[in-house]
Amino acid sequence: MDDTDTARGTGSEGLSIQQVARRTGLSQPTLRYYEQIGLIDPVDRDPSSGHRRYYPRAVERIESLAHLRAAGLPIEDMRTLMRSRGHRPETIQTKLELLTAHRDTVASEIAALTTRRSYLDNRIAYWQAVLAGDDTSATRLTEEGQTLGDQLH
Repeated sequence: MDDTDTARGTGSEGLSIQQVARRTGLSQPTLRYYEQIGLIDPVDRDPSSGHRRYYPRAVERIESLAHLRAAGLPIEDMRTLMRSRGHRPETIQTKLELLTAHRDTVASEIAALTTRRSYLDNRIAYWQAVLAGDDTSATRLTEEGQTLGDQLH
């Protein structure tokens, strides 16, 4: 195994873009785009065909990016995380701050979605009460719906 193979993490022929796409759930255009914008280091090419060949370390990085994408991180945040390689205290601090901020954003989104669902549940219950001729429940649900509606803004 030569130094290039060591840097790649393997002496094998690597994976094709199709194989990496299937493995990570990222589309081929996304993989090309991530390479184009520098989220993925330049990918080696097969000398005979010119096709991209992905080696284990690159695939691990791409899998991490796929997970971050699935967690809803914006590309700029993924860039920051990818630049913060290693386990030095300052890079760990950067990772913690970024991930904590995104977790807080997700928590806010969950709260907003929960409020939306509660409002919709209320409207469903209201119309069921109207259909059943239950004026008492319909009145109560109208008042609750107003409060929930105010929370949607």
